[in-house]
Amino acid sequence: GLFQHLVLTDTLAGKAGSPGEVSLGLSQNPDTQAYPAKSSPALRSQLSGLSMVSQGQAALNRLSSIKRYPLFTLMCSFQTSEELLPFHAARVTGSPTLAWLCLDSSKPGRTVPKECHTLVAITTPEYAQELLGQDTTGALPPQTPEYLKSRASRMWQDIQTELTSVRGGQPMPEPAT
Repeated sequence: GLFQHLVLTDTLAGKAGSPGEVSLGLSQNPDTQAYPAKSSPALRSQLSGLSMVSQGQAALNRLSSIKRYPLFTLMCSFQTSEELLPFHAARVTGSPTLAWLCLDSSKPGRTVPKECHTLVAITTPEYAQELLGQDTTGALPPQTPEYLKSRASRMWQDIQTELTSVRGGQPMPEPAT
C-alpha cells in the first residue's frame, strides 16, 4: 500500500527474502528530503542528501544488522464481569515467562461490553527461545495451526501460574478464545 509514514518494529523488515521484508518506492518526487520523526543528529547527518527511498533503504539496512530476540504474544478474550487484573498494563520484571501484560480492552476510546476483556501477554526472550526449541539461527518454524495452538496452550498454562499470584491466589477464568 501507499503510506505517508511507516513504523517498523521487527528486524525482518530489513532482511531480504524474509516473510516481513519491506520494499520501498515512491510514485512522485523521489528527491523529497525527509527524516524519521525522532531521529538523532547522527542519523540525520548520515541520511542528509538522500532521497526518501534511499533514506528508507538505509534505515532498513540498519534494521537488518540488529540482533533479533524472539518473543511470543498471546491474546485471549474472556467473557466475564469480574475484574481480571488490578491494573491495565504492566512491564513485568523478574519473571522467567512474562515481559509485558495488558488488558487490551481497557484502552481509552474502546467501546466494548463490560463483560468482555482482552488480555495480551508478551513473553521474555528466554522463554520464547525455550518455546522455539533449539534453533538459534533465527529461522522461524512453519506457522501451522497445530504449531501455534501448541505454543498458545503451553504459554497459557505457564502464564496462568503467574497471573494467579497477581490475583491474590484467585485463578484466572478460562479464556473464551
